[in-house]
Amino acid sequence: MENGKIVTWQDLPMRFKVDVATLLDRDSRLAFQLTSRAENDIVSRCPINLKSLSISSFYCGKRPIPEKQQFSFRYCVQLPNDRVAVTEKRYIRDRAVEEFVRIFKHKKTTVKTLRLTAGRRMDDFLKNAVTGIVLLKKEQCPKFVIRVTEIDFHGNLVAEFCELLPFFDTSILMSIKIEGYDIEPEVVSMLVATEQFKKAKKVSIMPLVSVPIDNFLHLNTFEVKLASAKPEEVVKVVKNLGISESQNLRISESQNLRISESQNLRISESQNLRITESQNLRISESQNLRISESQNLRISESQNLRISESQNLRISESQNL
Repeated sequence: MENGKIVTWQDLPMRFKVDVATLLDRDSRLAFQLTSRAENDIVSRCPINLKSLSISSFYCGKRPIPEKQQFSFRYCVQLPNDRVAVTEKRYIRDRAVEEFVRIFKHKKTTVKTLRLTAGRRMDDFLKNAVTGIVLLKKEQCPKFVIRVTEIDFHGNLVAEFCELLPFFDTSILMSIKIEGYDIEPEVVSMLVATEQFKKAKKVSIMPLVSVPIDNFLHLNTFEVKLASAKPEEVVKVVKNLGISESQNLRISESQNLRISESQNLRISESQNLRITESQNLRISESQNLRISESQNLRISESQNLRISESQNLRISESQNL
C-alpha cells in the first residue's frame, strides 16, 4: 500500500513481473501467457532454457518470394523424469529472424543444441539474421552473443552460416558438427578461420573435405578420414598430441602408415599403438621405433611389420610384441 493506495499487479514494474514469470514452470508460464496480451508480452521477455532448437525451411508447394518463405522452429524443453516437451511453430522470413534474435537476446537464455537444416532459402534467413544481430548490437545490446553448447548443421554448408558463427559465445560453444553433401573450399576456409572453430573442443565434418591438418591440431580429440596423408602430417599429429599417458593412436582398416627417412616414432608410458586388419607399418632406413615401459604393440591378422636396413627396434622392460 502506497499513500493509502493498494498496489496491484498492473502497478508493478515490468522487470519485477518478468522475474516472477521466470520462476514459473513451463505449464504455469504457458497458462499465464494465455491470460492476456500484456501477460504474453511479459512471458516473451523471460529467458528461455531449451534442450534443443531446430530451424529448417518449410516447404508449402510452389516456391514463394523470399519475404514469404516460411521457416519451422522446433522447440524442445527438458522436463523432469527424462521427459521432453516439443512445440513447433512456423514463421515467414522476417518474423523468423525476429524470433531467432528474441530467443538469444536475454543474457540468461541457454540452448544446448542448435540444429540448422539447409533448405530452401536458408542462406537468405541466415543472411538476414546476421544483419539483424549487427543492428541490435549497434543500437541496443552491444554484448549480444548466441549461447549454445552444440551446433548441428545438416545439408550443404553455406557461407552465411560462417558469417553467423562469430556471434556464438566461444566460452560456451563446445561442439561443431557439419553433415552435408558438398562443401565448397572457400566456405571451408571461412569456417576454419573463425575463433569458434579454433576454440571448439569437438569438431565433426562430413563428407570428406580438403582441409590442412594444422586446423585440427588445437583439438583434444578428433577423427579425420584422409584419402592420403604425407608422413610429415602424421608425425605432426603424433607430436602435437604428445601421445601422453593413457592415449591411443589407432590406424583404421586398409591404411598404410609410412614413416620416411630420419623420422622417429616414440610412444610414451602406457600408450597403445593398434594397427587393425590389413595394415602395414613400414619404417624406412635410419628409423627408430621406441616403445617405453608397459607398452603394447599389437598387430592383428595379416599385418606386416617391416624394418629395413640399419633399423632399431627397442622394447624396454615388461613389453609385449
